[in-house]
Amino acid sequence: AGFVEGLKENCAATLFKLNSDKDDRAVRILGVSVLTQLTAEKSEHVKLASLLVDTLLMKDVELLDERRRHQFNTLGHRQQNRAWQAILILAPLLPEASSARLA
Repeated sequence: AGFVEGLKENCAATLFKLNSDKDDRAVRILGVSVLTQLTAEKSEHVKLASLLVDTLLMKDVELLDERRRHQFNTLGHRQQNRAWQAILILAPLLPEASSARLA
């Protein structure tokens, strides 16, 4: 990756890499924006938050099963961090009984 980035505009792969990095960040920013707009006053939002948390917890278990320890900044480590960041955003929307399983 460093070699490709060093080529700057002389290489089409550099433009692709730079654009794909930006797109990945944009998707995460949009996702967080959507999650922060959910409110506990709307039952549909609470149901969605509960479903998302269940799915993210299953993903967390799946990642733990794949590897007992993640090295810092590996794909598995980043996925696990992103899953827990989303869970923490959604936690205030969960009913008391549902939020107990996060402990």
